[in-house]
Amino acid sequence: MGTRKNPKEAAKSIDCFRCGLCCTRYQPRLTPREVERISKHLALPAEDFIARYAQVTAIGYLLRQSAKGCVFLIWEDGQTTCGIYRVRPKACRDWTASLSQPECQQGLAKKKTRID
Repeated sequence: MGTRKNPKEAAKSIDCFRCGLCCTRYQPRLTPREVERISKHLALPAEDFIARYAQVTAIGYLLRQSAKGCVFLIWEDGQTTCGIYRVRPKACRDWTASLSQPECQQGLAKKKTRID
């Protein structure tokens, strides 16, 4: 029989595995301020940023997804990075990699499979 893990221990943050699962499953909401900040970083007028990278919904703007996840998700050698990391939305900044996150559990399993 396995040992039970302390819930507080499981919720501790961990280093990101850069598997990209969180970026493929969620569409972060963008505030008007975030639209301005990201569009400025990309040297685009806000209207162009919205047309290219945002989805307009009844609840506001969502960051657009491609077939491989977030439009700003960059895949390199089986790992991912964020193309707008310095100005990413609050929803992305607030994400905490943790073994209590199903995406991180799956990312760890995926990484372990590649190592074995």
